Amino acid sequence: MPKRYVARVRLPKQNNPRPPRRRKFRGVATKPDPSTRVLQRPDVTSAVFVDHSGRRGRTLRRVAFSLIGVVVVALALLWLSVGTAVFG
Repeated sequence: MPKRYVARVRLPKQNNPRPPRRRKFRGVATKPDPSTRVLQRPDVTSAVFVDHSGRRGRTLRRVAFSLIGVVVVALALLWLSVGTAVFG
């Protein structure tokens, strides 16, 4: 189907001016509800979690090393299985 040409035509200006719009004033806010209260900011200097024993770090290290060991063993088994399929 060929593309159709669509003409653009200028419409004559209308002599009817637009009615004036009501503008909203900036900077004027409604008063807050008296039942609301202002929240206090938390103290940023307080420590969130401090582990003096080091147990968390040791546990994370063991889990990470275990996962790395499992991945290395799986890759080695995959490498050996591909090698035996090619050469065996």
